[in-house]
Amino acid sequence: MRLKFVEKDKEWFDDFPDKRESLGGRFENFIFCRGEHLTILTFSMLEEFMKEIGFVEISIHSPTKETSDPDVFGDCLSMEHESDFKTPHTLIVEAMKPGN
Repeated sequence: MRLKFVEKDKEWFDDFPDKRESLGGRFENFIFCRGEHLTILTFSMLEEFMKEIGFVEISIHSPTKETSDPDVFGDCLSMEHESDFKTPHTLIVEAMKPGN
């Protein structure tokens, strides 16, 4: 996401939820989404939180394309939308909790 902002690629950023033409307006939509997003989640941060509460085998996956367990997550893949797999908009993290 940072790279797309630095490259001034405003088309990578959607005009949802508010119709914005400027790069800054679209970036604000992406980051804050009318106040619905309170923080940006990164894989390293989620991995740290998940380890703290006992998850193992934590892995990152490509939206709409990958899952470590198609029987569990396969249906979710069809509901995801992604237009840029080099710099995806969505972060998909899967993990296991021992004993479950």
